[in-house]
Amino acid sequence: MNAIYAISPYTVNGQWVFDDSARQLYAEPLVCGADMLCSVLFQKYGNFNLIFTDSGLPEFDFHLTRSSGSGEVEGGTWYKEAASGQDAWLCPALFKYFTVAPDNLYIKANSRQEDFKNEEKQITA
Repeated sequence: MNAIYAISPYTVNGQWVFDDSARQLYAEPLVCGADMLCSVLFQKYGNFNLIFTDSGLPEFDFHLTRSSGSGEVEGGTWYKEAASGQDAWLCPALFKYFTVAPDNLYIKANSRQEDFKNEEKQITA
């Protein structure tokens, strides 16, 4: 089954976080490299929405592949961004979306000023 998920990261006191009330996640921190990827997306789009899937997206911004990472952080999964080589750790909240950590994650963002629902429909059609 192909599933596409959406979040809208934002900052609190300089820290990237996101909410997903359907999964009971509130101000969930994005750290250990995931915050750096958010900063890159912010530079490109300003305030942004983010969609992600393990099954590929057209014109994605980032392709993450599961890796051993740099150092141990309990309970999460390390990824490496394909183009830049940036390491990113995704916390155990990842398992609210996937039963096992996917080998690949594709991430696409857009400006919150754009119609996110229309873009999501175009991608899944």
